Amino acid sequence: MRLEPPTITFDGALTIDGGDLTFELIHTPGHKPDHVSIFIPELRTLFPGDAAEDPLPLVYAAADVPLLRASFERLLALQPQTVLYHHALGSIRPDVLHQNIAYFDAIEQRARAALAHGPLPAEPTPDTVEQLLAFPFAAAPHVEHLEDDEQRAFYLEAHRNALLATLAWVRHSMDDLP
Repeated sequence: MRLEPPTITFDGALTIDGGDLTFELIHTPGHKPDHVSIFIPELRTLFPGDAAEDPLPLVYAAADVPLLRASFERLLALQPQTVLYHHALGSIRPDVLHQNIAYFDAIEQRARAALAHGPLPAEPTPDTVEQLLAFPFAAAPHVEHLEDDEQRAFYLEAHRNALLATLAWVRHSMDDLP
């Protein structure tokens, strides 16, 4: 098998006219730098791929946190009626985008409060970050609906990564203040 480079690249968005349907490919970084979501405006249907997830999205690095949050806002601005997520426990609700935004808002608020309360370890670990930010996995949205230990383990790691990445992003943004 040979990897073929793309024949078309784009920045921002690319529209494919399919006659009766239009496919808008939208650059939505955050989960991965080259992530693309698809919107069909005639059907008000969004395929966000892994950009948004239920119960919670994946983010791995501090620099990706503002990118992912901007991607959520970009997708919400489309005003989709149906959203078909890759990992969504059967969900097609557009409000998962709002849920993902609220989740990162809550992490940011807790990170700011923890940093204002006193010094935190320079490099918290996945095992300690839930306690440092007072945001246990059980308090994350919709995790009570996870069906098995494998799903719980996957999203526990995702939650801890989101906490670590957001804490690092908040810490960095506070360091940039005059």
